[in-house]
Amino acid sequence: MEQILKQGPRRTVLLMVPAQAIPGPGRVIKRYHAPEFLGRLRDQRRAQQEFQALVHLRELGLAAPKPLEVRLQRKHWELVMEEIPGARNLEQVFAQKGARFKLAAALAKFLHQLLVLKIRHGDLHPGNVVLDEQNKLWLVDMRGVRSDAPYGERELRELLVHLCQTCRETTSARWRASVMARLRRCCNKGQLAHLVGNLDLPAIETSARTLRRKNGRKRIGRWQRESSAATRREAGWLALDRNPGDWIRTPPTSLDQALDCWNSLGHLAEHGLPAERPVLLWVGSRSVRVVSQIPTGARRMKTTEEGSPGAWGHILGSIADRGLGPGASNISQWWLTQEGAILAGDIQLLDLSRAEQVNPWRFSIEGFSPSWTPDQRREFSSAWCLAQACGPQEQQVLKESLIGDL
Repeated sequence: MEQILKQGPRRTVLLMVPAQAIPGPGRVIKRYHAPEFLGRLRDQRRAQQEFQALVHLRELGLAAPKPLEVRLQRKHWELVMEEIPGARNLEQVFAQKGARFKLAAALAKFLHQLLVLKIRHGDLHPGNVVLDEQNKLWLVDMRGVRSDAPYGERELRELLVHLCQTCRETTSARWRASVMARLRRCCNKGQLAHLVGNLDLPAIETSARTLRRKNGRKRIGRWQRESSAATRREAGWLALDRNPGDWIRTPPTSLDQALDCWNSLGHLAEHGLPAERPVLLWVGSRSVRVVSQIPTGARRMKTTEEGSPGAWGHILGSIADRGLGPGASNISQWWLTQEGAILAGDIQLLDLSRAEQVNPWRFSIEGFSPSWTPDQRREFSSAWCLAQACGPQEQQVLKESLIGDL
């Protein structure tokens, strides 16, 4: 049985599960699918390089999948590896409440092992690290891996900034601080104390936030590609399984309106904001539709008072945390879930200066005129500050600034 684990424009990762009568682990296949001849030559080189990197890292003692072969199947090069039983990447683990707190020590030891073995990864993020059934961490993607590359303070800082920015929405600043503290203790016990002596966690968090905003803006362009995760299809028909929660928009009057709506939803998705999830842009011969997904039971808002001050503080604080602000919109473009959370619809997002980001009272939402009591405004301010994925010191500064504006 074949199961797709990851799919992208250049490669697909598949899991081949053996039949019950066949003992042993399954096979993980990374399939490269460049269409042209020169592209297939590059795919062959990449597959062979990753095979050799897996062999080398396993010899060094790093937990990595066992490579089996590099082969050519139906004009596509494939790297075949042995399955890691019960493997879940850290993105999946972080999504489970309480699970990430058990990982702080394991992740710190894993990072320390990379430093000791002098292994650099150009794109280390939660999707490239998996947890097995014995709670052991494995490195599974070898693109951009370099061995025998000693770390300096600059290289370690770049590694931590990149890792922090990839998990800001799924982990708390306190959890990331605990990982840093454990990493510092591991390094101080060995010969790497010089690397962590000047480690400045607040500066790393600030740099990670800036990098996250930059990468979010850069990745918006992928929503115009036909190979994007949320696929744009040029077709005269649409086959969609109407599962609970799926919602088809009223067809826009023009393709330009559909593209604006699609790009707005893609902008929200790339920044990891609570919002509609874009599924499909359908361009037919007579009409255009944008398909997005919302939680079952969510409904459009009619008045500001339908959402609690805390819910408004969380969604607007999350937007401000990305260096953004809601553009001119209507209250009906926002959703209220059954749990009381507020989701953004196809709102326009504006880039804000730092001074504007810390002033959440400057909205352009038509119909947003809450008549809140001072206690409710303080509830809004507390939720707005908590939505800022930053350390407690910066949160306190933000809260004092907000309370001063009350």
